[in-house]
Amino acid sequence: MPLSEIQKETDRVRAWINKCLQDVETLLFIPFRILLMIVIIDSFAQQDAGYGMKNNLKCFTDFVVKFGGELKDILEEVCPVTLYYHNCDKENLGNLNLPEHRILSVGDPDLQKESVRILSLLPTTKERESACTKHKYAGLINALRNKIVHELNYLNQQPNFQEHNEMQIPHVATRARKRPDNDSAECLNFDAWTVHIPISFIERVLYETTENYFHYCLNNSIMPFGSTATKGNACALVV
Repeated sequence: MPLSEIQKETDRVRAWINKCLQDVETLLFIPFRILLMIVIIDSFAQQDAGYGMKNNLKCFTDFVVKFGGELKDILEEVCPVTLYYHNCDKENLGNLNLPEHRILSVGDPDLQKESVRILSLLPTTKERESACTKHKYAGLINALRNKIVHELNYLNQQPNFQEHNEMQIPHVATRARKRPDNDSAECLNFDAWTVHIPISFIERVLYETTENYFHYCLNNSIMPFGSTATKGNACALVV
């Protein structure tokens, strides 16, 4: 397959992605934009896996980690908050050991330490491996898609909390409620930890993974979404 033809096809698919994102910008319902970005990433993941992997979550996470580029370390990190809430009713995990009233970004040592602690308390290797796949941030992006589709809900984007940082990254924050007997903002009760995956981060993941996949196709003479795809049984992308 001539490289010129592969380049032509990657340019066509890239233009299609940009057109989709431009069209959805006119929609007032933000979750539609998030959903579209994640669905596009998933279509590339299925293409790379040859549409043969039955475990859609693993297919998705493997792809975004493989082609995540400079975001790879973030995407591979396990979120202790979702890990804890998913397992606290089944296992004796104690309390979630994170400093309250703070915003903790992915990569924070407190988050990493707590993830290691919780994983160590899961009883089997299989459960620990499954939890890592599900609760790494690559998996949480896929879960975000499911929340939108099945619950018409999504994790709200946190305001820009890091000054002079244009790119927002996943983070966790404490949620508090006012005491019913006091309206003062100083009288807040800790309620729960929440996880935030900014829209701009998902857009960055979309850009990094698709562009790195295009480079992979060019370097390996693979026609993206064509008959010469990786596993040989992929279908063409109709644009």
